Amino acid sequence: AQSADVMYIVHPSHEPTKLTRTGHTSWSITDVDFEKGPYLDQNTTSTTLSSSATSVGTGRTLTASADLFASTDVGRLFKLGNGHGKITGFTSATQVTVEVLVALTSNGTKTWSLGAYSNTTGFPRAVSFFEQRLIYGGSTSFPQTIWGSQSGLYDNFDEGDADAADAFIYTIAANKVNTIRWLAPSKDLIVGTAGSEYKVGRPTGEPLKPDNVNIAQQTTYGVYPARPIQIGNVVLFIQRQQKKVREFYYKFEDDAYSAPDMTILSEHITGNGITEVDFAQEPDSIYWAI
Repeated sequence: AQSADVMYIVHPSHEPTKLTRTGHTSWSITDVDFEKGPYLDQNTTSTTLSSSATSVGTGRTLTASADLFASTDVGRLFKLGNGHGKITGFTSATQVTVEVLVALTSNGTKTWSLGAYSNTTGFPRAVSFFEQRLIYGGSTSFPQTIWGSQSGLYDNFDEGDADAADAFIYTIAANKVNTIRWLAPSKDLIVGTAGSEYKVGRPTGEPLKPDNVNIAQQTTYGVYPARPIQIGNVVLFIQRQQKKVREFYYKFEDDAYSAPDMTILSEHITGNGITEVDFAQEPDSIYWAI
């Protein structure tokens, strides 16, 4: 996903990364510095957390009343009471060293959440901009979940009170678990999974908000991870088996999306299967495939 001079890069085994261009020969690449999330659901068990300090700073200790942490949690965000921070070191399954970013509740409390992304749970494999939000999708532990940033604040995933500009989390409810493989902005945000294609809808005339997100299945072909390409008002994608190119478009008379096979007249043209694609708009409109 790209905005102005910043490109967001994702991989399920690596923290999301930003490639930033500030001049013709000035480039930098850094891990995304997430602000306030995204987090997992708030803890509801008897496990409590307590902090050694309430002030902002490094070298603090976070202690759990039961085995909770793993060595792969280093770098993971956490929320405790009204504060939050980042795990910087692993001591044991019940104790970690942390950097406090916003003052924590010092007494033991069950009001805590761990970050959704980590080497323990995996990282998102899909990313896209849509209506002034940065959307991530499909981590290892949560293959059917999308996370939307706050409006206009691409690294802030604070769900707050679910106001119009707040961040949101949505998990696709389906009969089969199919990993999200890509996200494509169009008339709606299109979600391609290993088994189906979905649209992230909202009421006509309204922007996407935490209280109106509605993900509905449109077609059931399944997608290959090669990036989808928007051409005009349609999205071309490779079907899961890599032999067919499908055109995903909104069909007004059905009030739904359709995905006809664009290779039906030349089924041989995709050979042993497509692996990568691109599009040249000028001088001739050509969809290229390896």
